[in-house]
Amino acid sequence: MVIHRLLAEEIDRAAREFPAVVLTGPRRSGKTFLLRHLFPDAR
Repeated sequence: MVIHRLLAEEIDRAAREFPAVVLTGPRRSGKTFLLRHLFPDAR
């Protein structure tokens, strides 16, 4: 199940404008899951 996050739109926009994007936050808050969902082909 994927929970829609408002931050996803900001991350997507930033990724189109900048060569790198940093996502920080507390442990187990879903950072990796969100990034894997938004960029499934990224390494």
